[in-house]
Order: sequence, then C-alpha cells, then structure tokens
Amino acid sequence: VSAGLIIPGGLSHGDLYHYAFITKGKTKAISGDIGDYNAFVNSEAERLGAMTAGSPFGWKAIASTAAVDARDNVDIQGRVFLIDGTQLASSAGDMWDGSLAAPFNIDQFGDSVGLFTAPWTGSFSDGTGVPHFQLGGGFASLFSKIGAAYGPGHLWSTVIPLPDWKKLPLYAVSDAIRFHDDNCEIPPEIPPTQPVPEPASLAVW
Repeated sequence: VSAGLIIPGGLSHGDLYHYAFITKGKTKAISGDIGDYNAFVNSEAERLGAMTAGSPFGWKAIASTAAVDARDNVDIQGRVFLIDGTQLASSAGDMWDGSLAAPFNIDQFGDSVGLFTAPWTGSFSDGTGVPHFQLGGGFASLFSKIGAAYGPGHLWSTVIPLPDWKKLPLYAVSDAIRFHDDNCEIPPEIPPTQPVPEPASLAVW
C-alpha cells in the first residue's frame, strides 16, 4: 500500500472499501471511450508525490459515456472514503442516492481543491448517464455535464453542460479493497486463505 494512504477507521475484518479523490490534472471530454478516462485517473494516481502513487490497486473514473454508465464503470462494493479518511458513502446504494456524506474535494496529493472546482461526470447523481450530455457524446458532440466538488445534494455530480473541449478534472474511485485486521490491504479477488504479505513489503512499489 502506498505509504501516504490513510487506512480508514471503523472497518471490520473482511470489509470491502474504496478510496476516492478528484484529480489535480485536467482533461477534455471529447472521447467516447471510457477507457481513456480510466487511463487518465490511473496516470494521475501515479504522479510524483501523490498519496496514491504505488498503490496495488487500480482506479476508475466516475464518468458516463454513451456506452457505459458511471455506476457500472466504478462498481462500488463497500464504503467509499476520500484518501484523507473522510467517508463519502457507506455502500453503493448510499453512493448513488442523490447526495454524499461530505464534499468530494480532496485530490491525490491530499489537498483540498478550490471552491469552484468542477469535474467532468456526464452523469446524474444516481450514476447513470445524462442523455446527450455524457462524456464524448454530448449534444452535437459539443457539450458534456459537469459536477461540483463542493456541491450539495445531487450537484456533486450534475450541474450544467460545458463545451467538451475544456480541460477539467475527474473524480476517481479505487478498485474494491479488502480490509484485514492486521492493517494489510489486498484486492478482494485474492483468496483470504492466501498468505498476507508483511506490512513492510507493501510499503514500497
């Protein structure tokens, strides 16, 4: 695990959870391929000095294209925490119920973003795409929906459409991580009977 990531409190042995951040870097919304946005958030996670650099799990963008809804792209399986340990949601249902427990306002360096930071989403707050305003598939392929990092209620995900050639950040969510009571984290697909690496071996990647 990256030495900079904070293991959230309140987790029990075997719980699945996710980390989340908003990218410091910015990108256009002209592509209709969700893979391009997933690649962008992964590259952002690996930036020099980021708390997320070197983590043994991948990242997905909270973004909808004409082909893929955000809720399907990120596949929430447990609680969702900003990388500073602040909880955003207790479950998938909570994540997509129209509001979050806290502003989605921490970047991969652990810094709070500006008050008016607006990421691309192309999505309603239930995680489905906004027809004609998904990323890369806006009206006449010119506009996509944005959210607001400090937005109350549904506004975290859905505010207004902007020209998709503008460069804006993205929300990112990690793959599901299984918590072990020895404070080790491994991807959930690894069987629990498999030996868990010593914490020291997870600190350097």
